[in-house]
Formats: sequence, structure tokens, C-alpha cells
Amino acid sequence: MQFIAILLQSWKTTFRQYKICLILWAITAVCSLPVLRVAHRFLAAHFGNTTVGTEWLNDFDLTYIIELVQNAPSFVSVLTAVFIVMLVIYYFVSVWTTGGVLGFLDEEFRVKEETGKKRFFRTFSFHGGRLFGRFFLLTLITGPLVILSLIPVAFGLIGVIISALLVLAWAMVSDVTKVIIAGDDTAGFFRSYLSAFRVTIRRFPFLAGLYVAALLALSVVFFLYSMADNAFTPDTVPAIILMILLQQLWIGWRSMVRVQLFSAVILAKNQ
Repeated sequence: MQFIAILLQSWKTTFRQYKICLILWAITAVCSLPVLRVAHRFLAAHFGNTTVGTEWLNDFDLTYIIELVQNAPSFVSVLTAVFIVMLVIYYFVSVWTTGGVLGFLDEEFRVKEETGKKRFFRTFSFHGGRLFGRFFLLTLITGPLVILSLIPVAFGLIGVIISALLVLAWAMVSDVTKVIIAGDDTAGFFRSYLSAFRVTIRRFPFLAGLYVAALLALSVVFFLYSMADNAFTPDTVPAIILMILLQQLWIGWRSMVRVQLFSAVILAKNQ
């Protein structure tokens, strides 16, 4: 019953704090725009006076992309450069937003007041800046550990299962560490990390259940999104608009699941 109660309360919090979800969605959209803009300019310059666009509405032909790369060698280099720059920017902004999300949620659960009545963005930004350095350090530790956890994949099905469990464990340790740091400024970084490690080991089945539930929520909606996306051909303006809308709804749902999972981990840690 405790598991169900935490899931319900975390989803209730997610819908109540819709502003956080909107920020996460907007950041993803904004960081994608420069890459899309560069790709659009190259495609328009190369295929603008042809019927390629109309043909792609009915059936995408990779041959035209190969032709573009051959005739405009700078296409790949410029697009790659812009993509890498935006990826780095997105990485740093994500670290900041994670601090804002967890600081804001922890304040709501701990102080037991409606933080939405305060100046939302000021509170969100304060926590993002307050936690940025420690969360950035945490990503530098977790990243290599996750990569090393993929080594057993080379040993077959058993290795894949082991890798999946290790990646899940490091993800949980990372998230619990963030929750501890967000809720206690006096706790040292490495002391918080060791505390999170102990919490993860002690409550591994419970925490794993929260992550599986989040994965299930993503999988079900992705399945529905795929069915809806494949149900029509984007060969008209209304169909293209509908396709874009479906994509944005999917991105928004991913943001909501992220907030819900953070809320659930905070609640589980505080139990």
C-alpha cells in the first residue's frame, strides 16, 4: 500500500507543479531549434526549387541526403558542430534544471507549504544555482560508472541482465544522492553519496519498483504515440501539424515522468 500511496502522491504533485514540466519541455524544444534551423537552411538551399519536399511527404528517400552530403560537404560538419554545441549547452542546463526541480520539490514536501504561492522562477533558479556544482560533480562520477557497467553486455544474456541491474543501481544512487543534497546543505558531498549508497542497498526492491513503474508509464505512452504517429501519412499541412503536436506531447510526457520519479524518490527517501 505504501508503494501505491507514493505513486499516487508523486503523480498528484507532478500535475500540481505543471510549471516545472513546462520548463523541462521548453528547454528541450529551445535546444533543438538551432539544429533544426541549420538543417532546414541547408535543405532549403539545396532542394528548395525541386519536388523533393513533396516526394518526402509520401516516402522518405535517403538518396537525396547522400546527394546533399556529396554536393555540400560543409553540411555534415556544420550540423555536427551545432549539434555538439547545443548538446553541451543542454547538458549544463539539464544539471541546473535538475537542481531547480529537486530543490523546489524538496521544499514543498519538507516545508509542507504551497511553494507555488511564492515567486516560482526565483525559487526554481535559486535551487538550480545552489545545487549546480555538486550535481555537476555527481554526473562526472556517475557517467564513468554507468559506462563501466555496460562491460558485461559482451558476455551474453546474463551479462545484459547484470548490466541493466548495475545501470539501474547507479541511477538510483545518483538520484538518491541528489535528493539528500537538495534537502540538507550541511551534508558533505561524499558523505551524501555514501548515505545514498546505503539507502539504495537497503531499499533496492522498493526503489527499483518506482523506476519500473516510471519506465512502464513511458513505454505505454510511447506505444500509443507510435500507433498514432503511424496511423496517418504527413502529406498535408494539417497532418504535419498533428505529427508535430504528437511529438511535443511525447516530449512533454517524458518531462512529467521525470518530475514524477523525482517526487517518488523524495517521498521514498523520507519514509
